[in-house]
Amino acid sequence: MTGFVELLGLNLRQNLRNPSFLIFSIGMPVLLYLLFSSIYGHSTAGPYAERFSSYYMVSMASYAAFQSALGSLGFGLSVERRGGWARQLRVTPARPLAYVLARVASVLVITAPA
Repeated sequence: MTGFVELLGLNLRQNLRNPSFLIFSIGMPVLLYLLFSSIYGHSTAGPYAERFSSYYMVSMASYAAFQSALGSLGFGLSVERRGGWARQLRVTPARPLAYVLARVASVLVITAPA
């Protein structure tokens, strides 16, 4: 895997420097969970009232996973290809498989906190 570690570091730095990505992938689900679980989590009405916080935590975690996967992996690859970054990477000794695996690994690392 030529260049995997270097590409992983570059992708992590790129994602962590993007404030909109961090806000919508990590900050927004945590903020929404804290807000709605404090409002609706202590309600005693309904059959699922005591488990609302658990259900909502799982839904916000899945939202964060989808948001970071689509934002970083899906759209990021297409934007980099359009901008010519994929062509630049073909000149380097890094293999294309290492590039894709580094993108996937960076998405997994970014998704873990959310």
